Amino acid sequence: MGFRRTAPATINNKMTYNDILEFIDNLDEEQLEKRAFVMVDEEIYPITQTLIQEGTSEQLTDGDPYLVID
Repeated sequence: MGFRRTAPATINNKMTYNDILEFIDNLDEEQLEKRAFVMVDEEIYPITQTLIQEGTSEQLTDGDPYLVID
């Protein structure tokens, strides 16, 4: 399966939400209507929710936005 990176990662080779917004801003209307996916270890998963962290965990602090996958 091929893929191409169209928005470069900027901070320690990790994307920021500003990077994601720039990427989304450049999608056409048809692409904007498609389901959102993420690739993890060469497997594709649908994004099912967007959440804001409440409290602090090992990886997130209070108020951090994050995406949930199935």
